Amino acid sequence: MRRTAALAVLTASVLAGTGGPARAAFSDVPAGSYRIEVTREGFSTESRYLFVTGGRRNEVLITLSGSGPLIPSYEGEEVVIPIERMGAAILVRALVNDQFSAAFIVDTGATLTAISREAAEAIGIRVDADTPTVSLRTAGGIVQGVLVQVEAIRVGGAEAREVRAVVLDMPHFPRNVAGLLGLSFLGRFKVSIDLENGQMVLGRP
Repeated sequence: MRRTAALAVLTASVLAGTGGPARAAFSDVPAGSYRIEVTREGFSTESRYLFVTGGRRNEVLITLSGSGPLIPSYEGEEVVIPIERMGAAILVRALVNDQFSAAFIVDTGATLTAISREAAEAIGIRVDADTPTVSLRTAGGIVQGVLVQVEAIRVGGAEAREVRAVVLDMPHFPRNVAGLLGLSFLGRFKVSIDLENGQMVLGRP
């Protein structure tokens, strides 16, 4: 039987707008089975079931996906970027953290920007055992990735800072493609794609 109880928050910290970790501790919880639900505006809602036994400490890691509501939108001038075609895919060149330039697939259906592990290593993005993980549903099935925050991504003259991204293996991607640009980047802009003239336009939303 699942129960409800009044849970006292002992500690909590959130890095607002950065997608940083939040931690909460609860004490004096009666033994039983509980559902823990975590929500935040602009992110997914996730829940986990936990069985509590007396005298034992339990830890649950819950990762929310999304770009969050506190990230500023683009306020610069409209930018026209040339695109390349790779079959049905649309590619643009992006500069990551002012140091790594590569081709990225434009994917308006992806929630998060994705970066290959090889590209993340070249960029200097650190991933360790404490980096939050996320499960993603792809055309090839469920894959595991790690959630990171990229300082800056620039496409043409349009830049977005503090971009949430996922680092994962991309064995089926061509070696010259470093990842894909999802809504955590594209969502900062008004995006229009002109296939006939081979260009993408990024402007104020």
